[in-house]
Amino acid sequence: MEFIRNYFEFWRDRYPSILEYAVQHLIMSALSLVIGILVTIPLAILLTRLKRNFLKSLVFNIANVFQTVPTIAMLALM
Repeated sequence: MEFIRNYFEFWRDRYPSILEYAVQHLIMSALSLVIGILVTIPLAILLTRLKRNFLKSLVFNIANVFQTVPTIAMLALM
C-alpha cells in the first residue's frame, strides 16, 4: 500500500514538470513529423518523375538505412 501512496506523491510533487516535459515532447514530435513530411513528399514526387534508376536506388537505399538503424538500436537495448 505504501508503494501506491509513494507513487501518487511522486506524481503530485512532480506534476508541473511532468506536464511541461510531456508538452515539450509533443511539440518536438510534431515538429519532426512536419519536417519529415515537407522533405519526403516533394522528394517522392520528384522520384516518380525521374528516369534515372541510379538516383532512385540511392534514395531508397538511404531511406532503408534510416528505417533499419532505429530497429537495430532497439534490439541492442533489449
